[in-house]
This record gives sequence, structure tokens and C-alpha cells, in this order.
Amino acid sequence: MTANDVLDPARRARITAWLDIQAPLLGHGPLEATPLSGGSSNDVFRITRGARVAVLRAPRLTDDRMIDREARVLAALAGSGIAHARLLGHCTDPAILGRHFIVSDLVEGVDGPQVMEQCETFGEQEAGELAFAVVDAAAGLSNLDYRAVGLEDFGKPEGFLARQVDRWLAMLASYAERRGHVARDIPELAFLGGWLGENMPPPGAPGLIHGDIGFSNAIFSPDRPRRVLAMLDWETATIGDPLLDLGRAVLPMRGEGRAHQPTRLHDYRKFPTREALGRAYEAATGRSVAHLDYYVVLAHFKLAVILERHHTTAVTRPDPQGQARMLADYGLELFSRAAAIARKQA
Repeated sequence: MTANDVLDPARRARITAWLDIQAPLLGHGPLEATPLSGGSSNDVFRITRGARVAVLRAPRLTDDRMIDREARVLAALAGSGIAHARLLGHCTDPAILGRHFIVSDLVEGVDGPQVMEQCETFGEQEAGELAFAVVDAAAGLSNLDYRAVGLEDFGKPEGFLARQVDRWLAMLASYAERRGHVARDIPELAFLGGWLGENMPPPGAPGLIHGDIGFSNAIFSPDRPRRVLAMLDWETATIGDPLLDLGRAVLPMRGEGRAHQPTRLHDYRKFPTREALGRAYEAATGRSVAHLDYYVVLAHFKLAVILERHHTTAVTRPDPQGQARMLADYGLELFSRAAAIARKQA
């Protein structure tokens, strides 16, 4: 389905009527919608009716429960001081668009993907501002009293860390059920699964976690010092071990005393080390980062499993720009980098 199909005239009319009631702050003019880049799971549109600009997000590859969870988190974060886009409306009537969707404020700033593309051009000071800003955002979530904002039943924190390896291995196995699946050998898979199981740290106090915190889902201030104006894509948020968010936030950074090795996608050589960022997080939250490497390895493992689904696309379908191949290769690199960290080599 193309972007034009998603918001064809009939759907535009239904959404306009819904916005009249649910989001009058947008105004009452004709609905203007422009597709935005929103990752591989959602259709995302910049919308306006004359008064203010907003974003409409609807799931493309995931079910409605994911966007419903995002809506609940955004509603809970209102007034919390956590950097997020304000929720303006949440539609659960499939008769409007054919699926659930949310409407939120458009946060103007520098997109995280743009920062990632420019990472090699930053000096050390600006690179540090960007990295510490993401860690500050993760620390803010860790410090949030999730029960006080109505999220006490939003996840299952008991045994959260112990479930992670099995959860992601199950996702990896589920790819075989997809039509046309092509498996491949992942050399470090068995080692990482065993290492994560054998080295799991004791659980800490649970907190709200974003689930995919980092440059790719951040909007930064255009002015200096750089700040995170909003974290986007809360659909994988849950209640669990907040240090996994820290592990994800520092995933591409080098370890102290180790030579920097650029990833296949980006070169973060001027950015702070994982340990320096971890110390800032510890100071802001009071949580020990003695087991930081564990969470970094787990964050690599999780992301690598998610990216492995692109391998089948890369070898069985047209991939004219090589996007699927690039992501599939990056997934293998993440497995390898995780193993190197576990072995104290990176």
C-alpha cells in the first residue's frame, strides 16, 4: 500500500471528521498530509489543518496493540518532564483508517538519523553533547516513578532480564515460519546466548524503559549545547531493567583503553567511551553500572536479532538500493561486536 492509498480521499474525510472532535487544536481547515520517514514498522505523516503541525502514526507491520501501548506511554508522560512529543489523539476505531493510530505534536529540531549521518563531522565537544544528551534522556526515564504516572501494570518487571535471551532467540526462530525464509549461520549466536545466561547480573529496581533509545529515535535541539527535545517511537516501551536502555544508548561507542572500530554504518570515534557515559548515568540515577558490558552485549544481541529478518529480503527479493543487505550485514557485525565485548576485546 502506498502513502496515497493510506490517506486516500475517503480516509482523509473520515480522519478529518475524527480530528474535528478529538484534536480541535489542529484547526478546522482541509487536511494536508505529507509522508515522513518513520522506520519500517509504521506509516508516518506530517499533517496540518492550518492551526498547528502534527504527526500521524499508524502501524504497517505490527498490530494495533503496539500503537496503543505507545499512546498509553505518551499520555502517561504528559507533564512529567520526560522529552517526548505530546499526544493529541488516539484512535481505536478501525473504521476511520483501517487500523488504530495516534496523532502527536511535531517536534521541530535535528532528526537523530541526520546526526548519525553527520557523526564523523562533529568535534569531540559537540559529539559529547549529543551522546550525553541521550544518556540524560535514559536517566530521566530511570528516575521516573512509573507507578505515579499510571503505568504500574504496563509490563512484567519480575524476571525481565532472565527472559531476554529466550525471548530474542524465540523471535529469531520465528523467522523460519515466514514464507520464503532463508536461514544462515550466525557464528557467535551460541556463544552469546550462553554468555548472557551465565553472566546475568542481579536485578535492580525496575523502571520505564524506552526499548530503542538512541540517536535514531531522538530529536535534538539545533542550538548548542545539544539537548534531546523528544524521544520518538515508544511502541516497544515497557517496565523492566532501565540499564538495558543505557546499553542501547551507548551501543556504538568504544570501550576505555580500546582502539575504536567504526561500525559498518557509522564512525563514532570522536564520541565519549561507554564507561564515561555510564558514569554520567550512574551519577544521575544512583544505579550501579558495574555490569555495563553485560547490558551493552544484550543490546547488541537484541538489535542483531531484529535485523536478521532482513537477510531473507536481501537474498530473495529485489533490493535495488542495497538497504536490506546493508542491514543484514550490520546484524552479523553486531553479533561479532557483542562477542568481542564479552571477551573483553572491544
